[in-house]
Amino acid sequence: MSHKPSEPCVLSIDIGTSSIRSCLIDATGDIADNTLFAIEHSPTTTPDGGSELDPEEAFTKVCAVIDKSLSAAREYSVLPAAVAMTSFWHSLMGIDHRGKAITPVYLWADTRSAPYVDQLRSEASVDETYKRNGCPLHSSYWPSKLLWLRDSRPELYSQVDKWLSFAEYVQLRFTGELRCAHGMASGTGIYLQREMSWDPFWIDLLDLRENSLPRLTSLREPLGYLRVSDFPWKDLAGIPWYPAVGDGACSNIGSGAFDSSKVAINFGTSGAIRIVVDQYLEPPYGLWLYRIDKDRLLFGGALSNAGNIYEWLTETLRISHEQAEQCLLTIQKVKPGLVFEPYLAGERSPRWRPDATGTIRGLRLDTKPEDIFKAGMLGVLYEFAKVHDMLDNSLGSDDRVTLLSGGAIIKSQALRKALSEVLRRPTMICLEEEPSARGAALLVLEAIGAVKELKDAPTRLVAP
Repeated sequence: MSHKPSEPCVLSIDIGTSSIRSCLIDATGDIADNTLFAIEHSPTTTPDGGSELDPEEAFTKVCAVIDKSLSAAREYSVLPAAVAMTSFWHSLMGIDHRGKAITPVYLWADTRSAPYVDQLRSEASVDETYKRNGCPLHSSYWPSKLLWLRDSRPELYSQVDKWLSFAEYVQLRFTGELRCAHGMASGTGIYLQREMSWDPFWIDLLDLRENSLPRLTSLREPLGYLRVSDFPWKDLAGIPWYPAVGDGACSNIGSGAFDSSKVAINFGTSGAIRIVVDQYLEPPYGLWLYRIDKDRLLFGGALSNAGNIYEWLTETLRISHEQAEQCLLTIQKVKPGLVFEPYLAGERSPRWRPDATGTIRGLRLDTKPEDIFKAGMLGVLYEFAKVHDMLDNSLGSDDRVTLLSGGAIIKSQALRKALSEVLRRPTMICLEEEPSARGAALLVLEAIGAVKELKDAPTRLVAP
């Protein structure tokens, strides 16, 4: 769909684990023609479970996509009214007193701290921390990562002046301001969801200092302005930069699931099921609760195995895309007795077992690659249905519309059909090309008064 931007519009930056993207989005929620740019990247993984990004390499790529988007935007003679940003949740890195990165960016998928989860369980009440922090003790979050770094790399740990996510590091580099929006902080595991503050229990237990964490801020409060002496974009001089919002929250907003009438499922490399709620609730074990802002929270579950299992199955079994589509169309007809537990990337919701592994049961001499593919993908889809059921049980209703989004969902009609069948719920497909970038832009447009209500920017939805 062709779209030329109108003022006001926002430069929206989306920092993901597989790519970094930017584009110009106006108050209609549409991306301006030719302003979307992306640079792929991939984490460095290690045999012991490491998953890292180099902060300087990633920051250079952020600068590169911004440069391309602004160059394209100049053709319209339209300047962005603000800068929005969304980034992956749960990352952790350390900087020294000069703001220089002295650690890699440790991503949620880094499981090297998994052995320290048991130690935390002996020192902290699992139930109480879940209630306070809205998430379980797990290697995805900061407590176990910080404990691992303190014990295994004490010299490095002592040199860190501030602990932050990559999103705050990017903001610091651009604006000179080190602040963290409540929404980003709420995904760390050391944030008090009710009180909206850092949790003193973890500060004490992990030997942190009060000032070793960023100052918390509202997503409606601009961080400041670009340090134009350090960057070449005169277009952004005097343009306010707003704090980063977690990619899951932005994906919900951008796909049209901005209130409790809709559940959003994202099927990407990993997966998630999320719903926006307007009041605090205690998540049952298996799910989590994060914040978007003071008045909106995000309730849901995360799955470590989704599109990555599709890729592994097709590559390992040497199944073509065409064969995979045919298998998905008849996915319910799995060979009797063949069961594939798809925990190749460990497990988050609902049991939060980072050490979980994939298993196949029921192999026979007549088992074909297509049979294993069906069993594997059915195992993935059943995990989505399991978490969706937990969400409905917690909220006391199952009459919501479920919105499906993600590149795999848009590209594969067979996957859409299979997921809808397994969920046994009314579904709609979100056709928005960049839901996370769109959500970040809409939240900032709302903050500056350009969008009165999020529903004013209609979302493109179709039946599966």
